[in-house]
Amino acid sequence: MQATVENVFTVKSIHSVKDTMDLIEKDIEEQNGIVFVRIDQKKAAEEAGVIGQLDDTEFILFGNPKVGTQLMVANGSVSIELPLRASCWRQNETVYLSFRNPLALEIQYNLSSKKDVLQKMTDNIIQMMKKYEVISNGGSMLVLHIHIGIFGILLLHALIRCN
Repeated sequence: MQATVENVFTVKSIHSVKDTMDLIEKDIEEQNGIVFVRIDQKKAAEEAGVIGQLDDTEFILFGNPKVGTQLMVANGSVSIELPLRASCWRQNETVYLSFRNPLALEIQYNLSSKKDVLQKMTDNIIQMMKKYEVISNGGSMLVLHIHIGIFGILLLHALIRCN
């Protein structure tokens, strides 16, 4: 049995849920990625008869088949994680944006031979997230909330910056 590493990056967005996801979708496409599906989860809940319980919440599946294929060739079981996911939701009038950390896949799926690919994927996600984060007191903290699994603490040095 393989160890499970669960790393999720979450920032507060300066935009609405819809605007944040519109911008993320644009960024992904500008980086030659594909948004495979975008789901308005609040709308889906309302259509299922669950009215007024879920605040604005959207989810996308995205990726670049040229990149994802490299990972799946190295270890087919990583296909359960691909395409990548992003979630944006509003809670108590605050909008949050979350992505799974691709570097977590290295340990979970024994992809050390693809660490450079996973690092580039992570770097691209971090750059996108920096565009939407809340900035206060002249400084900025990218990772406001991170679920740290095995080796996740090693990411903190690279992910947190203060001015």
